[in-house]
Amino acid sequence: VTDRQNIQNVYTFSEPLNLEKGQTYEGQVENLASSGLTLQKYLVVLMLKKADREFSVGATYLNLVDTIPPTIEIISPANGTLTKNPNPQIRAILDDNFSGIDIETINLTIDGSKASPMYDNLTGMLVLDNPQLSDGEHALSITVKDIAGNSASTPEWKITVDATPPAIATLVPQNGALLKAS
Repeated sequence: VTDRQNIQNVYTFSEPLNLEKGQTYEGQVENLASSGLTLQKYLVVLMLKKADREFSVGATYLNLVDTIPPTIEIISPANGTLTKNPNPQIRAILDDNFSGIDIETINLTIDGSKASPMYDNLTGMLVLDNPQLSDGEHALSITVKDIAGNSASTPEWKITVDATPPAIATLVPQNGALLKAS
C-alpha cells in the first residue's frame, strides 16, 4: 500500500492465501484505525512471492472511507438519577477512532434546549458544569457527527432535581394551648 507521499507500508495476510489459477479473493480490511492508514487514496499492488522471486500481478486504487459512527458513553448523571443538586455536572465521552469527532456538530440538549458544554478533543470528555436545573424531571440527549459525516445520538435519558427541602408540619399543640383531658 502506497500513500500520496509514496510512503510504502506492507500489509500481509496473517495466513497465506492458497489460490488456484482462476480463483479470486475478495476481502475487507478491518481495524484500519489501528493500521496507521488515514482517509485518503492509496495505490494497492498485489505481489506474489514464489520461492525467492516476487511478481507484481495487479494494481488498483483504494479510497478509504469512514462509515462507522462515533460512540457516546454517558458518564453522569445516569438515567433515572434523583438529585437535590440543581447543578449536577453532566459528563460523557465522545469517541471516533477513524476520522475524528466534528466538534462543530456536538449537541447536548436539556428539555429540548441546546446547552453549551466544553469538549476536550484529547480525552474525548464532554462536560457541562452548572446547568442550573429547576425542580422536576429533565430530559437530556447528545448528538454528534464525525468528520466523515456519520452521526450518533443517545437515547433520551432523564434526571430529576428535588432541591426543595421538605416542609415540617407541627402536629403537637401550640405553645400555651390548653388541653382537655377526657
